[in-house]
Amino acid sequence: MKTRKLKKLWSKFQSATTEVADLQSEFQREREDMLGSLRDLTQQLKLKQMIIDNFVPAEDTSKLESRGVWDDDLEDWKITPPQDTLMTKRPLAWPNARRPESEYARHRKQYDTNPRFKVENIVSFELDMPERTTQDYSSSAMQQRVQEALNAALEGDEEDLQLDAPENLARLL
Repeated sequence: MKTRKLKKLWSKFQSATTEVADLQSEFQREREDMLGSLRDLTQQLKLKQMIIDNFVPAEDTSKLESRGVWDDDLEDWKITPPQDTLMTKRPLAWPNARRPESEYARHRKQYDTNPRFKVENIVSFELDMPERTTQDYSSSAMQQRVQEALNAALEGDEEDLQLDAPENLARLL
């Protein structure tokens, strides 16, 4: 009876030790992953700090650091707007224009027809007049031919009238 109980307790002990070993190996893997991500974050932080130290003026850095506020709800930093400038709305580049326009574009559009300097991005093309296909009836020769055609049409019978006939066309021209 004691041997059975001992075997039972020994199997429980073996399962507990394997479970402890599994937990320790899982903990070690998580720890290594966290250390790896900590190394990556530290490397990124050093890079960003080096960029700030070498390229951003010190007074701008101190201004931003003084404006930074930790938000517990979002668990993130917020940067408050500067107190010295109380702008409620961005200023317009040109108050009468519908869209922002630079001084250069305003000056250039007076001399250049390039559409890039137009405010409304509308291209205006010159009107191309079609070539003339008719003749003036003011010359005396033309008036005489027109008069003959009208007289022929009014004098003749309507049934005999053939304006499309080649002899009538030759006579008109």
